[in-house]
Amino acid sequence: MRTRLILAGSLLAATPAAAPAQSSMIPDLIAQTIMAGRSSQIWSDKCFDGRWQASAEHLAKGPERVEAVMANYRALAAAGTDLRGAIGSEGARDWRLDGVSHPVKDVHDPFLARTARLERLFIRSSNGNRYYRVQWRALAADGSEVGIYDGLLWGLSPKFMTLSLYTPGSKERPPENVPFCQFPKDVAQWQQARADRDAQKAQRAAEAAARRAR
Repeated sequence: MRTRLILAGSLLAATPAAAPAQSSMIPDLIAQTIMAGRSSQIWSDKCFDGRWQASAEHLAKGPERVEAVMANYRALAAAGTDLRGAIGSEGARDWRLDGVSHPVKDVHDPFLARTARLERLFIRSSNGNRYYRVQWRALAADGSEVGIYDGLLWGLSPKFMTLSLYTPGSKERPPENVPFCQFPKDVAQWQQARADRDAQKAQRAAEAAARRAR
C-alpha cells in the first residue's frame, strides 16, 4: 500500500509580508511549510513503517553539508536582512522566531551578534535519505545560551528549507528528535492514523458480527 499525502497550498503566498503569522493559526507549521507549492506527493508506507532507514553514507555526509548551509546563512544574515539566498528549497521557504513566521526578505536574526559559537546538538537524516534535520545551540562568549536553531534542509541544497529560532524560556519549543520522512513528526502522525484506521476496521467487524448473531 502507498500513502497519499494531500499537500496544502503555498505558504509562501499565504503569509502576508506586512503581518507575521501567529503559530496558533496553523496546527503543524513545519508540515504545511514543507508542503508549500506542491499539489500532491506520493510516499511509500515503507518510509513510515521503518522499512526505509537512513543510510550510513547519507549520515556520514550530513555534518559537512549542514555546517556549510549554516555558514552560508550566517554570512548572509551578518551582511543584511534579505535571506532568500539562504532559505528556500524544495518549494518551502520559512523563517520563524518563537513560532512566528517572518518574510525571509526582511529578517533580523537576534542571535547573531551575541553568538560566540554554535554547539551542534544533533543531525537526523530522514527515512529514505532525502532530508536532514539539524539543531544547534547558540552560545555567548560566557557560555550562556543565546537560543536554539532548528533547521530542515534537502540534502543536496545549499539552503535551508525552514529555519526556526527559539529563545530561552519561550513557550514554543522545537519538535522532538524523532524519525521522519518529509517533516518532523510525520512518522508518528502516520502511525496514529494507521492505528485509528485499524481500530475503526475492528469496530465495524465487531458490529457486523453482532448483527449476524441476532
